[in-house]
Amino acid sequence: MEGETVKSIPVVSFALILSVIVALITFLTGLYIGLAGSSIFSLASGVIPIAANVAADATNVTNATLPTGGMMAAISGIWALFWIIIMPIAMFIMTFIAYALFAVFYNIIIPKIGGLKLIFAEAANGFELTSIPVVPAALSISAVMAVLGAIYGLIMGIMTGDIVLAIIWLITYAISWFVMYFIIVALGTVFYNFLQPRIGGIKLVLE
Repeated sequence: MEGETVKSIPVVSFALILSVIVALITFLTGLYIGLAGSSIFSLASGVIPIAANVAADATNVTNATLPTGGMMAAISGIWALFWIIIMPIAMFIMTFIAYALFAVFYNIIIPKIGGLKLIFAEAANGFELTSIPVVPAALSISAVMAVLGAIYGLIMGIMTGDIVLAIIWLITYAISWFVMYFIIVALGTVFYNFLQPRIGGIKLVLE
């Protein structure tokens, strides 16, 4: 198999698998951040009343309402809930929409300008991605991202209530996202093509 062009991307399966991966990574990250932060807030909730009592005794304060640390305990629970449950769900929804839109616009735009080309060679049990032509990869992906950038800029501009600003942001985001992703993808493919003969490339078992 050589010089295969990715002409279309199945929208649902593409968006689903990638968004699930992002959600799992977010969950694992959130598990660490959530538990670590929750532990700190819980510790603070226990230290605050002790420190308040010590300070009250040292200053001979009486009949005063001392901090109990209850707020920190509540923040501890909210912090853990946010990072462990809410963030993974939110990331799944947002990335599913983003990847689905990417696939939709890829399928619309790419047949008109070419497409992402992948060069494979036969490997032991399948095929190995030996090279990614730089310009087709950078052009196809950055073109799609330019459309998404234009949509994002338009929505953000409309939210300000200024139509002129919305048009300016549409153009600005489209151009900036095109340039940014063209450079990123071009560099990524150059690095891949350089490293593949030295450390090996992505291997696929195709049915």
